[in-house]
Amino acid sequence: MSLPVFYTREYLNSTNHLNRRRRTSKKTPHSYRSRFEYCGSDLNNEFNFLHSPFLPPSNDIHTQKRRHLLMGRLDPSASGGDVDSSQILHVPSTASDLLTTLNEMRLLAECTDTILCVGVREFHCHRAILAANSPYFRAMFANEMREKSQTRVSLHEVSPTMLGFLIDYCYGTQIVISEDNAQDLYVAANFLQFDTVSRACCKFLQKHITASNCLTLAKFAETYRCLPLQGDAEGYVLAHFEDVSQTDEFLELKPEQLMTYIRHDHLKTRSEKVVFDAVLRWLCHDPLDRSIFRNDILKCVRLPLLDEESLDEIVTRDGRGMEQSRVCKEAIQEAKYCQWLMKRGYRVLGPGTANRRQGKKSDVIVLVGGHRKDVDGEYVYSDEVFFTEVSDPLTTRYPKWHPLAKMPHHLKRKYSVAAIDSSIYVSGGYDAVCDQSSRLVWRYSFTRNLWKPVSSLLHARHSHGSTSLEGKMYVVGGKSSIRDSRLESVEEYDPETDEWREVAPLPIAVSVPSVIGCAGRLYVIGGATDAESACTQVQCYDPVTDTWSILPEVEFYRKTLRVVSIDDSLLVIGGRKTRDTVMLSPSTNEEQLFEPANEQRTFPGVTMAAGKVWMMGGKVGDEAKSSADCFDPKTGTWTTLVGFLPRPLYMQGCVTISTDSY
Repeated sequence: MSLPVFYTREYLNSTNHLNRRRRTSKKTPHSYRSRFEYCGSDLNNEFNFLHSPFLPPSNDIHTQKRRHLLMGRLDPSASGGDVDSSQILHVPSTASDLLTTLNEMRLLAECTDTILCVGVREFHCHRAILAANSPYFRAMFANEMREKSQTRVSLHEVSPTMLGFLIDYCYGTQIVISEDNAQDLYVAANFLQFDTVSRACCKFLQKHITASNCLTLAKFAETYRCLPLQGDAEGYVLAHFEDVSQTDEFLELKPEQLMTYIRHDHLKTRSEKVVFDAVLRWLCHDPLDRSIFRNDILKCVRLPLLDEESLDEIVTRDGRGMEQSRVCKEAIQEAKYCQWLMKRGYRVLGPGTANRRQGKKSDVIVLVGGHRKDVDGEYVYSDEVFFTEVSDPLTTRYPKWHPLAKMPHHLKRKYSVAAIDSSIYVSGGYDAVCDQSSRLVWRYSFTRNLWKPVSSLLHARHSHGSTSLEGKMYVVGGKSSIRDSRLESVEEYDPETDEWREVAPLPIAVSVPSVIGCAGRLYVIGGATDAESACTQVQCYDPVTDTWSILPEVEFYRKTLRVVSIDDSLLVIGGRKTRDTVMLSPSTNEEQLFEPANEQRTFPGVTMAAGKVWMMGGKVGDEAKSSADCFDPKTGTWTTLVGFLPRPLYMQGCVTISTDSY
């Protein structure tokens, strides 16, 4: 036990001047400062120091000593009328001693004011102690609830043993968490709102996830909405699937749980054969009742990733009706056909052909639509979509471009293309069939090789810009067929909710702008104004404050410039002259000039991939080109690659997504 400590007034007076300075410093909040300035005497100031609502309870011993001292000065009866001879008693162990005594009284049922009843067990307690530790009990005893007037309170959804642990924790501030009690203790603590204990149980369980208990913990966490534990347990299943599939728990999975795991893109295994063998074990564990799920589960296995021998063995190894299933036969035939195509160099995209193993990430450049020449030599709207994997661009001057699903509703021009993660969005455009601006937005899923419409724009537009920032897409400016002037409106799209909302409008309405996200902000550079002149100013949008600003002392003079983001800087191509290359730091407005690009291109596709900037296609003179200029920021040099694109293109969408290496 700590010894009492006595403080003399002479010792405490040394802190008075410092405390008074702290109370009247310039950094004091206005309401706090004015409260003291209002008082006209030292005595009133000291009284206010004691009772001001702007002062939080202080753990600082000097502040506590000063308050006790002032209380003695303001109320002479508190110090026996002799101010100069007063002293303060401070016993550090009082709080712990008090809890110890209260716990002894509880165990003897002395001075307790409530009895918690769980089944046949009864716990004598002090309401104040329970309420101080749990919002659940505070609401029960402090509000007008039935239990407030009852001496005996019955609890029906709590284990009596766990309740005993929690009551001991209230009085002793300690509790033992073990593998035997962690789950039951979490349930009780979560129900009774002992938040500190429930969080401690969650962290304990997270640290003790194994192959033998991860499935049980995942189900437990889902039942009681323990999201951190659920995420870790399910992640463990995906990361250690081969070990988990050998456990008895795996054989007891429900069909929908099994399918959730085996269709997951992040499932890590040595080969797809491990997944298939695990599915067979699960089916054979209860063949009579589980045969009806065979077709659905087989669709979740990535059969094209199996070797031919494994595919041929499927029917003979199962021996329980798979050879009679039309769906299974079709799935196996499709898998063999995919293997035949892949052996001949074709890239077959789809949920059943993507490699699960999380290898090295690589950048993939995707070309969307644009204008190309037809057999008559006339430029037509293209519905073609291509991609190529870029690992080291300069070592592959003639990359292999793979065709993807064709773009729907392609008879339009002046649309905008942007990417969020592995999804590509085509927004708006001028519809050549309807002869008007469009509100339509199409989303392409690279992992599924599938196009689908999403929510339409709030305003029909063409000749606009779009980009992604912090997981959302922004559509900026442009023109509309229903008005002559440029659009100042800006729309934000949330892919999670599939909803558009209007945000703060552009300070300067523009069409054909270059739009890019960089360092948490949106930058709009170039474009044409209503006066048909180039917008020389750089417009900056802050999504946190929903406000626009103009970058000072920075100007560009061309309408159709191109810009990409490199770290926290912007690389502007053709901003002042047709081929100039300038690196701009938006935070400092500093510029760095590099050598000009090799070609003067009109309407090229520009993107950042594998640490380099790609400017592809576009028109040089009156002819569309298939060449590309590649800029290396490390050396500040451009390199021209002839015949880089699959065909000559201009005004094509061009984006980069990051995916697993093939």
